[in-house]
Amino acid sequence: MIHHNYSKPKLWSRTINIVNFFIAKLCSSLIFVSRATFNDIKKNTYILKNKNVKLEIIHNGIIIKKVKKKKKLIIKNRNIIYALVLSRLEYGKGHLDLVEAFKYLSNRVKKKYLVYFIGKGNINFIEELKNKIKNLFLQNNFIFTGYLNKDSREIIANFDLLISPTREFEGFGLSIAESLSVGTPVISTKVGGVLDYLNKNNSILIKAKNPKLIADSLELFLNNKNKYRKKALIGKKTIQNYYSANIMTKKYFSHFQKFEIKNTESS
Repeated sequence: MIHHNYSKPKLWSRTINIVNFFIAKLCSSLIFVSRATFNDIKKNTYILKNKNVKLEIIHNGIIIKKVKKKKKLIIKNRNIIYALVLSRLEYGKGHLDLVEAFKYLSNRVKKKYLVYFIGKGNINFIEELKNKIKNLFLQNNFIFTGYLNKDSREIIANFDLLISPTREFEGFGLSIAESLSVGTPVISTKVGGVLDYLNKNNSILIKAKNPKLIADSLELFLNNKNKYRKKALIGKKTIQNYYSANIMTKKYFSHFQKFEIKNTESS
């Protein structure tokens, strides 16, 4: 099962190509969590050269159940938009781009946003991120929680907005799909597997690596909150109908049953 994109190392590319060749020979089945992962592996490796390998895209499934909004998680002010980034804190996830985006916001808009960075990360990067926030006088706009040992859907349900400013690639974007599943609006960059289920009808989609576009999206959401809450509910139906854990489970059973039937016939 492949969740990620392929990054070919500069020094060991020939060795990796040999390894990929043998993987391709040994594989009987490959499952990709999105069209983006499939296309990336097809373009950058030899793994799909084996015509006998059974290939299938089976999206990650979201557990669809009601979640309770626990008041103790956030003490809310009605005049504030509580947003979160739920991911590992690292350069490629775009946290710095989000902080940079606040440079383009008016003081009126800045005062309306409080962003929570939820997750672990590299100590040096976190220090760089905190220094960036301090240098831009944005200490009142960002909160670092570290890892929270709670159900991720429950966490997201307590917020008004999920932001995913990833710079390069998302294999699927589980937290984004989870956000839609609880009806929390999404601002996301157009990277990788998120485009399998995100579109202009259920979210705000922007180009990656562009803090100005992030800023524009934050202002757009502030001025049209009800509109994007309704869009999130459209996204909720999409997740329920096509990306639930039950649907994923059935596809996995179907995938492996085909091998059982083949083995039975051959024996």
